[in-house]
Amino acid sequence: MRFTTGGDNLTSVEVDLEKKGHVWIVNHYAAAPHKAGGAGRHYYLGQWLGRLGWSTTMIGSTTEHPTGAQAFDSYRFVRTIAEGGVNCVWVWSNSYRSGGVARAVGMVIFTVGVLIPRSTRDADKPDVVIGSTVHLLAAWAGLRLARRHKTPFVYEVRDLWPETLVDLGALKSNGLVARAMKRFSLSLARKASLVVSPLPGVGKYLDENYIFTPFKWLANGTDESLTSKERGDASKRNTSFTLMYLGSHGRANALDTLLEAFERACELLPDADFVFRLVGGGPAKTKLESMARGMTHGNRIVFEDNIPRSAVNERAREADCLVVNLLDKPLYRYGISLNKLYDYFLAERPVIIASNALNDPVAEAAAGLSVPADDVEALADAIVKIYQMDPSVRAAMGRRGHLHVLHNYTYEALATQLSAALQRLT
Repeated sequence: MRFTTGGDNLTSVEVDLEKKGHVWIVNHYAAAPHKAGGAGRHYYLGQWLGRLGWSTTMIGSTTEHPTGAQAFDSYRFVRTIAEGGVNCVWVWSNSYRSGGVARAVGMVIFTVGVLIPRSTRDADKPDVVIGSTVHLLAAWAGLRLARRHKTPFVYEVRDLWPETLVDLGALKSNGLVARAMKRFSLSLARKASLVVSPLPGVGKYLDENYIFTPFKWLANGTDESLTSKERGDASKRNTSFTLMYLGSHGRANALDTLLEAFERACELLPDADFVFRLVGGGPAKTKLESMARGMTHGNRIVFEDNIPRSAVNERAREADCLVVNLLDKPLYRYGISLNKLYDYFLAERPVIIASNALNDPVAEAAAGLSVPADDVEALADAIVKIYQMDPSVRAAMGRRGHLHVLHNYTYEALATQLSAALQRLT
């Protein structure tokens, strides 16, 4: 039996009343609206899985990411809160301020806490358990829970470890820690019934390492409910041309190159009223602010505080063009799936991406310009080119990106793919 329903900020969708099973998702850094106003991939997937006959328990930490602050005012070892059809289990772990020892300790505390039976005793028994990185210990906890309940284990590879840390210079590829991490990650993949990843090339990575576990590409995405009601034309708001970046301010985001490219664009078009707004937070923000103060056109660069994902669309619509830059690293030969790109598309603004990755979502959507990764001159030229376009051409790029994400990368579409994959396991 089927019927059509809406509500809970989800668009109308057919619901299959036949219960397919119960899914546990272990993600240390999971987010939900009642937890500091955030929401992410697994929360939205859980909502849509509910419309497809699955119930979901999402298991995460009491700390926020990336700040490391406690999301709740009072201490409780475990708290269970149901919201939006998703049962959220928050397990206490310690606060931290950076990616150092305190954060590593928190990973261990979270993993141990998840495996204590009383942490999940009030949750329905799982029919499948998904263990998600970051980090490997959280995914391993998912494996242990799956074995405890004699259910299939799904290993979700959000980033490749240790390759990500090696490419960022945090580990040496032949070092003991890197070798141990890779062995650990490949072991999880071997023991899984299914590997899923938002990176399209992970299947190739598994083949290269002689792992024959079935693989499913499940991209990151966005939700139409995040669309702002304000849909005004950016070109009519003021006379300045606003370039905008929204997201984390970390080493991997290569924002120093974006600042240099903006400075260069201002030099190429000295009469253009350029403004660059960077929205978000992270460990590199202080250094970037200092860098901007030393630039000739630093007075045109504005740093803004982090905002919840529910506010991203409205903020992004204040831009004339949205931008993202990636480091030129071998890791990206396995692809990218940046949440911010799908949110950018949803905002109906043209996008500039600097990337050498396996896939190019901007070119796929014909929603902007693509240039080589971490290339100051190429980025500056792209900024100038977008600025000099007729506003109608920029608007058409934005519309194409918007339609593309709604057709291919909504959480409704992604949950439908995940549901089919999980059904084959149960």
